[in-house]
Amino acid sequence: MGASFDKKSAAAEIAIAGAAGGATGGPAGTAVGIGAGALSQGVLWVRDRSFGDAALAELQKDRLGETIEEASRTIEAMRMLGHEVREDWFIEDQAEGKLFISHPGLEILEGTLIAAANEFERRKTRLIANLWSQLAFNPSVPDEEGIYLLKVASELSYRQFAVLAVLTELSGPPPTAERAELDLAVASGPVVQPNTGHDSDHPFTGSGTTAALLFDLIRRDLARQDDGRQIPSDVGRLRPWRCRPTLLGLRLYVLTAMRTHVPIEVKEELARELVEHD
Repeated sequence: MGASFDKKSAAAEIAIAGAAGGATGGPAGTAVGIGAGALSQGVLWVRDRSFGDAALAELQKDRLGETIEEASRTIEAMRMLGHEVREDWFIEDQAEGKLFISHPGLEILEGTLIAAANEFERRKTRLIANLWSQLAFNPSVPDEEGIYLLKVASELSYRQFAVLAVLTELSGPPPTAERAELDLAVASGPVVQPNTGHDSDHPFTGSGTTAALLFDLIRRDLARQDDGRQIPSDVGRLRPWRCRPTLLGLRLYVLTAMRTHVPIEVKEELARELVEHD
């Protein structure tokens, strides 16, 4: 289900709708209103032109709908808070009074919806939807990294998101925008307390599945053990209580709103397991 439409033409249609107020109801004539409107129109455009109902299975329709709803909620919330859409995703034609959403923004959006439509884990759809929606307000993330983050997010399981969320919160307070080198960090919600337990070199006694998920996060450079000084050669050498998220991991945590969308009950259960050792 790749792109089969002219993105330049798509951008023009989105721009016209966005300038008229857009789906978010933003006031025309302001950067925030027009930008957010264009973002929402972009979501609807890609859905209508790239995802015909006849080609979608019931599960795909379900996941796509949930993702679009979450993206719309995030865009509206960001607009209501007064945050401005990244300018590099838009091209303004002052002569014609139009605003065009750029190719990178559309390409990442289409990739987001494709990933969501093919995702069998319902709990991941909100995380994926937030990734694109919050990238649209964070120009500090280059398009190439945004595409890579989307690729990584589509490959991780929901449980891996939860493991990364817990490692992030165990290692200290929830990351600020400055710590993640982002423009904004707006997610809220309860977090697990930072780990203050006794350190040891004893083996991790949690489940083998959790160990394998963490090992893969380290392999993807989303987390590191001992600040990267020690790269475990196998799961038997994992010491989760010494692991910390990398900058890439911090950015994924913030942009997918893990703090909000990974329930505290899940995080607390995982936190107890991740510090288990003899």
